[in-house]
Amino acid sequence: MGEHYEFFGPCSFADEQEYCELVEKMVLYYDRRGKHYKRLYLVLSGVRLTLVALIPLLALSECRLLNPYTLTAISSFALIAEGFLNLTACHDKWKSYRRTCDKLCMEHRLYIAGVGNYQQKKNKLGEFAARCESIMNDEGIRWEDFIDKVASKQKEGD
Repeated sequence: MGEHYEFFGPCSFADEQEYCELVEKMVLYYDRRGKHYKRLYLVLSGVRLTLVALIPLLALSECRLLNPYTLTAISSFALIAEGFLNLTACHDKWKSYRRTCDKLCMEHRLYIAGVGNYQQKKNKLGEFAARCESIMNDEGIRWEDFIDKVASKQKEGD
């Protein structure tokens, strides 16, 4: 749990190197979270697809061990996998974390190279910090929108 908040503490930094290290930690965080949700999405999707593909094959097989209860159980597991995909919204989370990670990486590379928005700027570090904070703020706004969307779907279901 601590890894999620290790860089969200007080926002004071002494120099350029310290802030760059902070951004690198944020990039690693978003990268780890994106990879986690990517794996979860791929595993659940693979399970769901495999089970759904097995149902007609098993229904046509001549095996006496296969009865309606077995096929029903397989169908139920496929439905559970689909439910977890929808419940965790892991595909959306994977894309969101990946997008934020990529934006922070690109901003960091532009800053280090001194190109784009950082070319001939007097306060390059201030510009870099403002752009990075904006990227992370956008991520927060996307999460708020996502939570609001889930809450409104739950209210519709009531």
